[in-house]
Amino acid sequence: MAFDFELAASQDDGVVVLWADGEFDLRNRDLVLNSVLERLDAGHAVILDLSRLTFVDSTGLSAMIRCRKAAERVGLRFTIRGAVGQVAHVLEMTGLGGPLGNPDA
Repeated sequence: MAFDFELAASQDDGVVVLWADGEFDLRNRDLVLNSVLERLDAGHAVILDLSRLTFVDSTGLSAMIRCRKAAERVGLRFTIRGAVGQVAHVLEMTGLGGPLGNPDA
């Protein structure tokens, strides 16, 4: 795990919430991707909370898209929530906020 990134988790009623804290880039892409895939494999829907994220690059975006596709393949839900600052701007500019987000999450 990179020194500038942490991933915390909680679970409630079969839904796992992962909180990403720091910068989501190539250095920690696999940590996030593997964490989400493990929970999907265990039968849990996953919400990735981005409210503590300060930066995301194309590898972070790619990982979130891969998580969404993996969830769809197994009939579960993967959504993001809470993006602010640069992260919200990148999601808006790329058009990914809508497809990955869920206002009810």
